Amino acid sequence: MTRTQGRFVELWSRNGGVRAEAVFADLARRYGEPVRRYHTLHHVRRCLRYFDLARRFIPEPDRVELALWCHDVIYVPGARDNEARSADWFRRWADDRIALGELVCEMILATRHTRAPDELDARFACDIDLAMLGAPRRQFR
Repeated sequence: MTRTQGRFVELWSRNGGVRAEAVFADLARRYGEPVRRYHTLHHVRRCLRYFDLARRFIPEPDRVELALWCHDVIYVPGARDNEARSADWFRRWADDRIALGELVCEMILATRHTRAPDELDARFACDIDLAMLGAPRRQFR
């Protein structure tokens, strides 16, 4: 098991989720789709690095981390409902077992970046999602 997979499996299981290995396999397959250029597992790992730096300031870090893992899991180029589909994907796999699962879905939806979220956790999720945009240009290649 890779460190990335282990991190996800531990988080998913700790929060009441089941079949964590199967969930990760589906998640990794989707993030590895050939149509993707930016919204990949590499983007998720970058988000997790920023998340780790901010973790101690986040009120509910597990919720934010789950949202970061799942926020781009469904990606259809040009579609306007990728985040809604990603939230639905989370709901299906979580199957009402993940504590505060609907709040995770709300954070996934907040990563549409249509407005600044009211909730602090969602603000962290959105800021972390966009943090790479402030990185040096060479990191985008």
